[in-house]
Amino acid sequence: CVVSPNAADAELAVALLAQTGVQARAYSGMRELAWALDDRIGCLILVEEALLAEDIPALREALARLPAWCDLPLILVSRDVGALGAAAADAFPDSGNVTLLERPINAHTLISAVQMALRATARQREVGELLAQREQAVRLRDEFLAMLAHELRNPLAPMSNAVHILQMLKTEDPTTLKSIQILERQVGHVVRMVDDLM
Repeated sequence: CVVSPNAADAELAVALLAQTGVQARAYSGMRELAWALDDRIGCLILVEEALLAEDIPALREALARLPAWCDLPLILVSRDVGALGAAAADAFPDSGNVTLLERPINAHTLISAVQMALRATARQREVGELLAQREQAVRLRDEFLAMLAHELRNPLAPMSNAVHILQMLKTEDPTTLKSIQILERQVGHVVRMVDDLM
């Protein structure tokens, strides 16, 4: 996305990027961009004149709505890169992916910065997909363990009751007494394991 109040400059940048196979869209201001911002956007090119103090909060909020894995690359264009760098740090303190370009811009410099930003975004998306796969795997594991614990707990109640009934028989046979103790101990171990699963 190219954000510039100068429509001619924005369209020139969009046309230049289109020649390299990069699809871009021009926006006249940050508020307009904030409405359209989502995680499908690869990077933002913001010219100095578009960085209006009253519009920065809207863009900051839109950036905050992006997924946690997304650190959308910002390419800021100015005549005074030093002053813009300080302003950008104040305007976008949570952004760790800012490139400053000084005017006049060489077309190759802009294209190179955009391509680098798009590669960074592609890597971020890969990380986002891996995180989503991990979350899905954790959810499936938790569902499986809950189902397993439930299925194990069902036969434990009758087994535990059977041990208690055997203890109430008051038998003197040492083999039977030892067997009851073994059963009681093993049922207790299984109950603790199931409780840990739950």
